[in-house]
Amino acid sequence: MKFTKKLRCLLLTVLVVIFMTSLCGLVIYFCKGYSENKMFSSLRKQVNNSQNEKITDIKIETLFPEIPTEQFLQEPSNILEKFRSLYEQNSDLAGWIKIDDTSINYPVMFTPDNPQFYLRRAFDKSSTLSGTPFIGKGCHINPISDNIIIYGHNMKNGSMFSDLLKYKDEKYRNEHSKVQFDTIFTQGNYEIIWAFYIDVSDNNHFMFYKYQDLSGTKRKEFTDKCRELSIYGKTCELTGNEQFLTLVTCSYHSENGRFVVIAKNIDV
Repeated sequence: MKFTKKLRCLLLTVLVVIFMTSLCGLVIYFCKGYSENKMFSSLRKQVNNSQNEKITDIKIETLFPEIPTEQFLQEPSNILEKFRSLYEQNSDLAGWIKIDDTSINYPVMFTPDNPQFYLRRAFDKSSTLSGTPFIGKGCHINPISDNIIIYGHNMKNGSMFSDLLKYKDEKYRNEHSKVQFDTIFTQGNYEIIWAFYIDVSDNNHFMFYKYQDLSGTKRKEFTDKCRELSIYGKTCELTGNEQFLTLVTCSYHSENGRFVVIAKNIDV
């Protein structure tokens, strides 16, 4: 009888410890999420409060001191005034992505020598679970790649690129097709035309992340495969000179699943 009572007490103690540990974990998670959202809200205000003008005579060497200048224009370039304050805080800033009526409204980072640097880092480079959207390997922004690829986490709290999964519904796409992605140099307006699921652990998967340069036959290879994989029924007419924006997040339809949304530039 005494043994049974002691066993019950021990079991109760273990359950209480497990409960308190889980509760503390949840509190920490939500506190971090609140802190991250507060930081991004502050960044949004800074961008929105800035005038959309340009500052001239800023050398590329100053903007990207660790990147070989041959990757960029060999002359003074312009940076949009609305990004000047943020760039002064962190020179890894590449631009800003926004989709109206979604949670996607974030700075986009660019670290060519270490593309995934912001996978688990906030804008201020502190450690964070949600990270910050970043441009993938092999892309460049000045001049901009034929296809620029941006990665963002699919967070359970609805932040980062979690709203991309809503584009599995073609009706939702039709109602939210416009994407704004401005680099620190130029503004860009895009229209979503394709979306598809992919499993990157499949040896035969479509390696969309290797199509930054669409010269020669690569453009046709890229567009044909995207048309084939896209979950949307209606095909999109192309001129052959489009510049694309590829947005990528985890989809969890498989262990290494990704959901890919592709838009074309509509400014040209």
